[in-house]
Amino acid sequence: MPKKKEVIEEKEETKKEKNKNEEKKEETKKKTTTKKQTNKKEQEKLEKTENVKNKPKKETTKKQTKSTTTKTKEDKEETTKKTVEKKKEETKTKQEKETKKNKKESKKELIVKENPKELDEAKLEKIEEEIKKQTTIPDEKKKKINKRIFQNIIIAIVIIIYFIFINLGFYNIESAKFLKDLQVFSIITIGMTIVIFEIAYKKDSGELAIYGIESLILSICTLLTIFIRMNYNNKFSYIINTIAMLFAIYYVGKSIIIYVKMRKKALKRASDIDKIRRVK
Repeated sequence: MPKKKEVIEEKEETKKEKNKNEEKKEETKKKTTTKKQTNKKEQEKLEKTENVKNKPKKETTKKQTKSTTTKTKEDKEETTKKTVEKKKEETKTKQEKETKKNKKESKKELIVKENPKELDEAKLEKIEEEIKKQTTIPDEKKKKINKRIFQNIIIAIVIIIYFIFINLGFYNIESAKFLKDLQVFSIITIGMTIVIFEIAYKKDSGELAIYGIESLILSICTLLTIFIRMNYNNKFSYIINTIAMLFAIYYVGKSIIIYVKMRKKALKRASDIDKIRRVK
């Protein structure tokens, strides 16, 4: 009997221990579940707070985009308004100018109707202005004409001085030396003609070609002076003076022709320019 009691007590103790273990397990399960629930709640709270934070940002960005679009629209409207105002001002100024012109013309017409003499005077003034324009040469053309004439006059003076020195040499230098001098002068003039012709050919200028022909004639005249000195000694000074006079007459006539031709060209161009302006 005592053994049975001990066995029963042991069984009861084991039962109690089992019950305790089960209680402990249940408590741990409860704790874990409560922890999970609390963690879930905390996560939900964090998500809510983040959503709340992000929402105003999105709203601010939307507001900013809306503000920029409104600003651009306002700027466009302002520019369009400004352009419209400018166009209106331009049209107003044009209308004012046209009205002023019309008023002036109407006044002139009234004056003309009242005073026909003034009409004749106005016409005469216009005619005089047109005549002045057609008869006056521009300053640039005048300078070119004067330059050409001045060049020809200088060349004529140089040639006359050249022949004067030849004439003085005839009276003051011995015949042998004088003939050598004439030969040297003829060689120099021939060399000048060759150089002038080459330059005229390279530049393709008619003016230089004419100067080359003139220098060639001068070289021929110097060669003739040798022949005249040897065969016509008594008439040498007379022939040299006539040659110098012929050169002077030639250059005076040339300068007059240049002046007339260039003046006509300048006046034609001026009249053509006036016609073009009237057409425009």
